Amino acid sequence: MSLNQSARNARATTTEPRPSDDDAVLFEEVQQALCEDGFASPPEGRHLAQWVRSELRTALGNVDVDVQNGSRECDLLVEDTVGVELVDGLSAYGHAGIHRHLETVGRDCDYLVVFVHELPSDCRDAWWMVKRRCTPHGLGVTDIAFVKPDDGETATTKRSPLTAWFLLGPAMVFVAAYLAVGLLEAAHIANHPMLMLIVPTIGAVCFLALVLKCFGHT
Repeated sequence: MSLNQSARNARATTTEPRPSDDDAVLFEEVQQALCEDGFASPPEGRHLAQWVRSELRTALGNVDVDVQNGSRECDLLVEDTVGVELVDGLSAYGHAGIHRHLETVGRDCDYLVVFVHELPSDCRDAWWMVKRRCTPHGLGVTDIAFVKPDDGETATTKRSPLTAWFLLGPAMVFVAAYLAVGLLEAAHIANHPMLMLIVPTIGAVCFLALVLKCFGHT
């Protein structure tokens, strides 16, 4: 048993349990704090978990925040109930590995906040799939949230799939109109073999580009 686990067990025997409503409120407060722009730029050369712990204690009013070092524990534990896991992309775990990792560290807490500190643009589609798979029931926690600090960018990981589907509508209208024009000019195109290849290719590329634009930052 780790020292952190022993300390948590000791505190559990001497303090009264927090009401579940208080835990849910704390869960929301941790999310809101980590979304602030102050968490977007940690100082160079400082241990990330220690720095986030210090900033969280300041933002939340000196609540109990523990740094955990075990491979099967989340990076931070707030008031023995809200775990915070620091993530900077998928390179350390892979697409399937991140789900197993979160399932493991989720056993250490009631609520889990995944703090996406850095997310390369080429990981956003895969990360959206990770968020869909990592449900509270699947990880064995009361609730889970994925948060990213506000770094001033207009394009973040916050667009919802519903919004993306609304954006996809105009894309489909455009492609349909493009193909309709192609059919009207079919006789002309048939006389030029290269056009028979180029026209459908352009339509497919445009459709794919618009789909990626709609879903790339969800």
